[in-house]
Amino acid sequence: MKRFKLQRLLQLTKMIHTLCLSLLFAPSYAGAANCSFFPGHHQTTLTMQLPTTLSIPRDTPNGTVIYESPSLTLGPTPSSYRCTNEFSYGVQNNVGVSKSGDLVYAIGNTGLAWQWSFREGITIPIYPAIRRAAGGYGWDTTRHVLRLFKIADVIDVQKIPAGTLGTFHADGVSPLAMATNGTTIVPQSCETPDIKVDMGSHDMSSFAHNGAYSELVKFDISLNNCPPGIKKVTYTLKPTPTSPSQNSTRGIVQLSADSTAQGVALQVLNSDGNPLVLNQSYVFADYPSVGGNLKIPLSARYFRVAETGGNGGFDKGMRAGTANATIAFVMSYL
Repeated sequence: MKRFKLQRLLQLTKMIHTLCLSLLFAPSYAGAANCSFFPGHHQTTLTMQLPTTLSIPRDTPNGTVIYESPSLTLGPTPSSYRCTNEFSYGVQNNVGVSKSGDLVYAIGNTGLAWQWSFREGITIPIYPAIRRAAGGYGWDTTRHVLRLFKIADVIDVQKIPAGTLGTFHADGVSPLAMATNGTTIVPQSCETPDIKVDMGSHDMSSFAHNGAYSELVKFDISLNNCPPGIKKVTYTLKPTPTSPSQNSTRGIVQLSADSTAQGVALQVLNSDGNPLVLNQSYVFADYPSVGGNLKIPLSARYFRVAETGGNGGFDKGMRAGTANATIAFVMSYL
């Protein structure tokens, strides 16, 4: 038994020695300072001019480019560098947290990001991401572009301050910096006030059988102070916790618990009298390019959901009283 244990110990010792030897000779990329400027060369800052304000539709999909700068082509630039060994390069982000290899670089918690590309659209990833052979490198005739992205919900006005966004870094040297004059990002949307619709009073005889309904009551969803530039507006009818769905394909929601009426529910329809399917997006086709104050015409009615009996509006399950419901209209701006 002792010999067996000793043999295993020796095998383990050999494995440890092998592992240590492997670690000793493994290449180390991060932080290796083998690059330096040529004599008389130094960091150059590229300042990209942004519009004072950038407006984006509130519900623009994440990953969308919201701004791309004109291409900046460099002439003779005293920021050449040389590296004695193979080296890593990439962007170092000064305005947010990014990880190696990221192709868009977060700007704090704004929901926005920036990107640096050069040489005909090549995007520079976050350092250390790309390996390059030893040698000397410069910037003459290279073209540089700044892009801004929406990467998360932008709910409030956001500011990108003036100053340096980040640097191009090669092991031990940062030959270029990218800066901006700053800008303000404004999410675009319309003002949509709450709506209260008076459904009126209806005789129980209007609901003589299952599926019977009252007269339509027309109403509008108001879209006020809509900005120009929004390409598409959609709206969605959603049931609420107090008025859950009764029949989603027919746009019917249940009465709220504070109602005293029984046997009926509320149905919402479009301006043509067709039921609106719950949780389905509808495009508002009349949005003008200049924005302004707009209205989405809709209608509603009470709809009998109680089974048909032999007493018409006084069947079992039917009762007169107050009939209230709450529905959410969700607007999206693209």
